[in-house]
Amino acid sequence: MSRRSSRSVDRKVDDITKDRRLTRRDVYERRQRRRSAAIATTSTIVVVTAIVAAILGDNLGFFIGRRGGRWLLERYGPRLGVTTARLADFDGFFHRHGAKTVFVARFITGLRVVGAILAGASGLRWPTFLFYNATGAVVWCTAVAAAGYALANSWDTLERWIGRTGLVALVLVIIVALIARRRAITKSPTHQITK
Repeated sequence: MSRRSSRSVDRKVDDITKDRRLTRRDVYERRQRRRSAAIATTSTIVVVTAIVAAILGDNLGFFIGRRGGRWLLERYGPRLGVTTARLADFDGFFHRHGAKTVFVARFITGLRVVGAILAGASGLRWPTFLFYNATGAVVWCTAVAAAGYALANSWDTLERWIGRTGLVALVLVIIVALIARRRAITKSPTHQITK
């Protein structure tokens, strides 16, 4: 502790003790207000840092997807089951729902990691991506920080809950996508002819 801060603390303590009218409760309440102000400032710094980091990280993923993601999918995709037909479906999905997907991906555990890369590989315009990515980052970081603050000592419980919820949401998205794909296949003209 520096001399200057040490002196200011001593002055504050002296001010409190000189005023004989202050009770122990008053002193306690003053300390609590100072702590609350410090926590609020720290929380704000944490949320802003998390938002900036989330936006920058996803932009990096977007540019990786834009520069090399498409090439990698076309070259190595068939080995992973990503055929040209599936790639065309993927492109169509991102052209219809790309911006919404970027926002929602922030809240789904598995999709959060690859959503930006997929958006870049799909050819989604960067300003559109940036808007929905930033909006999702602000909402997600603020919600997680608020939940962490509210649950304070229950952070392990919150972490398990978010992880499970994200995993459940990912499974639901996959199920809905598979159902939609099956319906599209059964309604396609080529499927009608083969019957």
